[in-house]
Formats: sequence, C-alpha cells, structure tokens
Amino acid sequence: MTTAAPTSDRAAADPDVTDRSPTDASAEPALRADHVPALRVGRAESLLGLIISSWLLVRHWRDVNWATFIILFSYIDIIGYLPGLARVHQKRNPVIETPFYWAYNATHTFLTAVPVAAIMVWLDRRHRWSALAVFIHLFGDRGLLGNFTKVVGNEFEHIENHV
Repeated sequence: MTTAAPTSDRAAADPDVTDRSPTDASAEPALRADHVPALRVGRAESLLGLIISSWLLVRHWRDVNWATFIILFSYIDIIGYLPGLARVHQKRNPVIETPFYWAYNATHTFLTAVPVAAIMVWLDRRHRWSALAVFIHLFGDRGLLGNFTKVVGNEFEHIENHV
C-alpha cells in the first residue's frame, strides 16, 4: 500500500497547482501545472546530453581507464544519495534532516561535476575520456529518472508502507 503525498494548502487554493509530477506519482507536492513543460524540456535536454556523452564514451572506449570511470560514476551517489537513502530507511520516514538534501544537491549538480571532471582530466590527460562518467551519471539521473535537485522538507525518497 502506498501513501499519497499530502495536499498542500497552496494546491487546494490554486487550480494551477498539481500534487504530482507528470512522470512520478511520488514527486514533491505543489508542482505547478505550468512547470510541467519546463520539466519535460529539461528531461529532453538531459536525454540528448546522455546520448552524446554515451556516444563519445563508445567512440573513445579504448582511452578510458575503467577503474577511474567507475569511481567517478559512483562517487556522486556514494556521497550524495546513499547516506540519505539509508537515513530514510532508518527513520522509516521519507522526510529527513537537511544536511542529506545538501549533500545530494551538492553532488548532483554540474557546478560540482565540471570541476571534478576538470581535475580528473588535469591529473590524467591520457585517460581524459573517463571524465564522461560524471556527465553520463547526471544526464541519466535527469533524463531517464527525472531526478533533479531535492527540496528540503519534501520527500528525499519515496518509500512504500507494507502492511
């Protein structure tokens, strides 16, 4: 059995506000209906970025240090997502403490990914194509999963209550 997201006062008062994302029934409440097209455009742009990054990876696969690729692909979730997910399951509550949201948002942004990729390229120019890992991860999160930044106070991760 799933629990529905609570209806916000704003959603009840404003007919342009919906309680669900167009792509995820468990998304944050009070998503404005006029934001849906922008969300779809963001996902489409991310899918294009994922396709281009993946094509570059396939094209240059011999120049990839796969251990570095795996580390760069994984650090984003190891630092930013898994601690919050563990806390959600520990509390059995999808709303958790603020630092978990900050960690997620800090690691799941291009403002962090670009410097990380640049440092990796600077350290190992021969295997520079390994840096595509951070872009493939972020473009995949956004384009395939619809995961953008997390809003403090909203569900960090949707959990289902089993009776």
